Amino acid sequence: MDYEVDLYLRQRWYDQRLMTGNGSRALDLNDPKLVQMIWKPEVFFANAKTAEFQYVTVPNVLVRLDTGGSILYMLRLKLRFSCMMDLYRYPMDAQICGIELASFSKTTTELNLKWSDISPVKLYDKLKLPQFLITN
Repeated sequence: MDYEVDLYLRQRWYDQRLMTGNGSRALDLNDPKLVQMIWKPEVFFANAKTAEFQYVTVPNVLVRLDTGGSILYMLRLKLRFSCMMDLYRYPMDAQICGIELASFSKTTTELNLKWSDISPVKLYDKLKLPQFLITN
């Protein structure tokens, strides 16, 4: 079975080189040339069959620099995953379909991916999927 997910991938990390400490507000980078100059983790969805960046009027990408050196990188993606069905107990079965996130070019000693401790997965509150249960 295939299923599609439209999501916002939010990544946060710290870079001391970008720490200003002057108490000013966070800076949003909208210029694609500036966004390209910032180091970003090269992550991918290991079990995705297809992946597309979302473009409506402009690319759905945000880079926010905090004065303390915190960087928020957020992008909107449309992904198609495959889930191997185990129908041995059909019709009393339950399927578990996961989403795997991994680093493309770094080892675990160079880059450690960690889910947020606070609401790592946020769902649209009006989302209704009567035959499915989405969990963290």
